[in-house]
Amino acid sequence: MSKLVTENLNFENLVMWGKLDSKIEKGELVITCENDWSMMTSDKQFKLPLKIEMKLKTTGVFCVYFRRAKLLMNWPNNESELWLSDPLSGRFNTYQNRGSLPKNKYLDVTWIIEKDSMTVLVGNELRVMDNAFGYVNHKKPIEDWVRISTDRGSTIRYKDVKVSYLK
Repeated sequence: MSKLVTENLNFENLVMWGKLDSKIEKGELVITCENDWSMMTSDKQFKLPLKIEMKLKTTGVFCVYFRRAKLLMNWPNNESELWLSDPLSGRFNTYQNRGSLPKNKYLDVTWIIEKDSMTVLVGNELRVMDNAFGYVNHKKPIEDWVRISTDRGSTIRYKDVKVSYLK
């Protein structure tokens, strides 16, 4: 896996979609959201394969999206469950005992969406590597915005969000 281009998302250029509270405080993006249909969206589209690297701190639910793909951790109904969905179908796979994030502590979360698999890392810990997604057989380019959010009154502080195009 080799990087072609890495871009930091400029927090001031993110587009609000839905109803949420957001502000930039000491260079960090702070988001509080009451429902999962509200998010901050990149101002440009990205193509697969890509890697999304985030430095963040959360009080609860953590969500990041690419097209219909969603990475969901700290889900209140079962905080230990990680949810990951296919970028084309939106179909979820769930992974037991892999979704819990420490609260109120800065950590690195990496989501890699390659042509034939998805990988989720928290720090250096591998949480998921799986190829059981329908998009892996898709031959046309997949392109969309990167979207970040939270849910159920949780607050996330993002120090950094980087998107890297991969070969």
